[in-house]
Amino acid sequence: MKLREIQTEDYKLVEEVIIKAFEQSDHGHNGEATLVETIRELPTYNQELEIVALIDNGIVGHGVLSEAVVKNDINALKGLVLAPLSVVPDYQNQGIGSHVLLELEK
Repeated sequence: MKLREIQTEDYKLVEEVIIKAFEQSDHGHNGEATLVETIRELPTYNQELEIVALIDNGIVGHGVLSEAVVKNDINALKGLVLAPLSVVPDYQNQGIGSHVLLELEK
């Protein structure tokens, strides 16, 4: 398995990975691919925080971190949110999602 930063030409393949990963979940696909497109359009989007996992040069996993702000009456704290983390069903339960997450933590 190889992990690397996403490239623009990966976008369509990543969309397919996300849809495949979520369509078999308990709640089905609910626009997670559209969420990733929206994140990429934000001014705070950082391409270094979007990782793909490849096996035999095919994308089988993906994760993206995006900036979030939590506010109360006194403070506004910035942090990163993971959503979504996707692995093609045939490759799930093999640690790929964990590897993507650990790479994003670097």
